[in-house]
Amino acid sequence: MHNATSKLSDEERWKEIIDLVDALSTTQVQWLKDHLANLEKSPTLLDSNDLSQRAAVAFGTETGNSKAIAEKFAKYASQQNKNLKIVDLSAIKLRHLSSYNQLFLICSTHGDGEPPEPMENFYNDLLRSEKSLTGLNYAVLALGDSTYDKFCETGKRVDQQLSKLGASRLIPCLECDVDYTDQAEQWMTSALDYLESDNESSLVTDYIISKPVVNNVSKSNPLEVEVSENICLTSSKRLRSIHHLELTCDELNTLNLEPGDSIGVTPHNPPDLVSRVLSLADFTGDETINSNGETVPLVQALRESFDLTIVSAKFVKKWAELTQSNELLEISKRDNKSIREFLKSHHLSDFLKNYPSRVAPGEFVNILRPLQPRLYDVANSLKVRNDELHLTVELYRYHLSGKEHIGIASRFLNNLDESETLFIYPQHNKRFRLPDNPNVPLILIAESTGVAPYRAFIQEISVNDTRNHPVWLIFREHSFKEDFLYQVDWQNFLKAGDLTKLDTIFYEDDPSVSILEKISDNYQEFKGWLQAGAHLYLSGHKHTLENVESLLASGMNSDPGISGEWQVLKSQNRIHRNLY
Repeated sequence: MHNATSKLSDEERWKEIIDLVDALSTTQVQWLKDHLANLEKSPTLLDSNDLSQRAAVAFGTETGNSKAIAEKFAKYASQQNKNLKIVDLSAIKLRHLSSYNQLFLICSTHGDGEPPEPMENFYNDLLRSEKSLTGLNYAVLALGDSTYDKFCETGKRVDQQLSKLGASRLIPCLECDVDYTDQAEQWMTSALDYLESDNESSLVTDYIISKPVVNNVSKSNPLEVEVSENICLTSSKRLRSIHHLELTCDELNTLNLEPGDSIGVTPHNPPDLVSRVLSLADFTGDETINSNGETVPLVQALRESFDLTIVSAKFVKKWAELTQSNELLEISKRDNKSIREFLKSHHLSDFLKNYPSRVAPGEFVNILRPLQPRLYDVANSLKVRNDELHLTVELYRYHLSGKEHIGIASRFLNNLDESETLFIYPQHNKRFRLPDNPNVPLILIAESTGVAPYRAFIQEISVNDTRNHPVWLIFREHSFKEDFLYQVDWQNFLKAGDLTKLDTIFYEDDPSVSILEKISDNYQEFKGWLQAGAHLYLSGHKHTLENVESLLASGMNSDPGISGEWQVLKSQNRIHRNLY
């Protein structure tokens, strides 16, 4: 078994196995699946190596960052003749942890403190587990984005639960922001000290066997698409205008996007913001810097690569050193959580204006956050047209330090003209998909642009003869005349029978009506749909829909007729959320 494992680490051997599996019949594949399942349960999987003495670096990822760090860590270990196994948390069970005495775990956090989708089963099993992990030594590297309230939540909870179950923490959990490179290097250096040397060191991976990926579009290798249409869906009176964008590219079908998925867009900073930062930092913009291995003008780098609004704790500490401002020096000594709270009301321009300092261009960009992609729900089914992708984008406005600001990404997208291009990558969301059962009812609750994925859902249903879902859409927006998003589409879906029932709430027209009141008016029907096995979807503004969900749960739990139905919904994974 040991020799086979060594060969399987060779890329050519993997391809041979994949070709062999492709040639099997359905019956043979099922036999092989059952055989491997039995092998997994059997102790014969444990070869002559003492697995209890092995160390592993495990990653949980959606965008690939955690995996890249894990592979780099394993490479460093190999260079020091230290044996380390690379483990994908989507491919192992919690019980497999007993195979290791050292676990170095790297994972990111998404959305509202959620784990990466591929490691969701492992994560949930770990949090529910009461089995002792005494004897396991571990360290956690947590990746996140400090602009979110539940910063690094997944990594922190994993770290806490491992400790609670009796595992021994080798080094403190390190929480990294989007500019994680330097901190990750420091963490790896510290962690390597706990690995023992092994003269027969080799790298072995526990990745899932899969076909070679033809499409390699990713966050680090995005796809260029062209804008074919950019239409404002709302009245010109509305400050937070909503646009419908249609993007085209012959390679869109390679992204394997399904309704419920989203795409990542890396925007460009607007010219006026770039000019303001250059002026405040006393740069011309003609200076050159090294960015991603290329020498580029500073003005280009600031426009395309760096966040010119939000700064990190690292920036605060470095800027305090440069300026020697007593106020900043005091702030820089606070814990990271306190610094992040301070940064909620201070942009980069505030630092440059209130605490001026001269700094070299290269040093300046090195302490800026990289410009982060923004995710937007796919608003169409690619089964209707596989070379076209639709987005629904609301112009984001917010106040900070007494001034109104406009979101970088929404401004970038809504200002794009036809024939202009941008770069995108797929972000799959298996938590928010159409059910496997093609006949169960769907209750779709949307707030504003949260209706976008529902348009994709119903388009998918309309062209798929095997899907016969009764569909009830409950949609909330500002005004019937000015903001009824995709009104013609819903009317056509109703006529075609693809949409069964439509209820709308326009709160500026009638402030007394809410989503919950609309459901209450149709409560018996709503209850009947749930009892028939309906899946409940919530998409849109987090605050509004979390309140709706809480009140729905409370109301149903107090109804003797369906008091246990809400718990059944949860246990059967029939509640799906897409909140932001």
